Amino acid sequence: GNNDFSGNLPASMQQMKAMTECSLDDNQLSGSVSVFNNLEKLEALYLEDNKFSDTIGESFLDQMPSLETLDLSDNEFEGEVPVHLLKHPTLTVMDLHGNSLGGPFPSSLEENNKLEFLALHGNFLNSELPKEIQQLKALRHLDLSSNDFGGQMPSTLGEMSNLQYLFLGDNPFTPGRVPDFLEQLTNLEELSLKRTKRTGSIPDWLGTKLSNLLLLDISNNILTGQIPESIGELSGAAFLLFNHNTLSGDLPDLQRLSNVAMLLIDNNSITGDASDLGICEGDNLNLGNLQVFTSDCSTDKPDFVCSCCTECCSGNDTDSCGGEELSLGNLDPYWENGYVRQMFVFSEDIIFKMKPKD
Repeated sequence: GNNDFSGNLPASMQQMKAMTECSLDDNQLSGSVSVFNNLEKLEALYLEDNKFSDTIGESFLDQMPSLETLDLSDNEFEGEVPVHLLKHPTLTVMDLHGNSLGGPFPSSLEENNKLEFLALHGNFLNSELPKEIQQLKALRHLDLSSNDFGGQMPSTLGEMSNLQYLFLGDNPFTPGRVPDFLEQLTNLEELSLKRTKRTGSIPDWLGTKLSNLLLLDISNNILTGQIPESIGELSGAAFLLFNHNTLSGDLPDLQRLSNVAMLLIDNNSITGDASDLGICEGDNLNLGNLQVFTSDCSTDKPDFVCSCCTECCSGNDTDSCGGEELSLGNLDPYWENGYVRQMFVFSEDIIFKMKPKD
């Protein structure tokens, strides 16, 4: 990978019957990838960041019995999510994000205890998510954000107990509360429900049941009421995004958030004083590893008094104040990193590098 190859793949590649891994990522290659079908020993196929433009259908790469990792992300593939690959007996990683796939998420699924990583964000998938999604029982990573999914979030998501990463943001789901079935996903480390039309109050269990959360993004919704006291118990949380809702009341005590690096509460009606809460010490941030802190502190008589905020908004900003334009911060998966999170990128200026886990 990482060269400047262009054009179509040569038909002679069909003869490479002994090949077990192929890395042609980060090039300018185009056309079809059918030359790989029938390479029965191929275990890993890395074709991301090219210009391939096949249509994914029922026979797409269906003769690859040894395949374990398939990365076709950031190309120009069309068609639908390949249901036969969601039933594949050895496939553990499938990354198809950043393409032009459409249609519904497949419902004719069978129990799959192999697939652990499924990234489909940044496509044009639509309709309701099927209840059968819970057949993908081994999934640890599920990213369906930035599509066109509607309807209700299926309650069977709550049965996917291995999930550590769940991104559903930027989808026009039917308006509704933060679903209670999510409290069963006690292994979750990253949860994004940004811009999913969530209403009602923030449930208490987000801070008590989901105690492993590193990232919680419930911004750009229609949430009301106070941020619950239980959020202060998320001692491992680094990224907390509550901005662009209709939240009110006092900000709770967050002194135990010893790991927090980013806290966004702007464009709400939240009240309080960051110095009284111990978040500010004069002009300095004084909480955890806090580096980005936004609130509604820019008016003459602000709802929220903050001497150390990195950005002060007025509470009804329609411009980009306080992160309206921030990205979802999705994991941008790289096979070279073993599909493990290396950094959080929310914008060109807001980037956090991760310390490797012990």
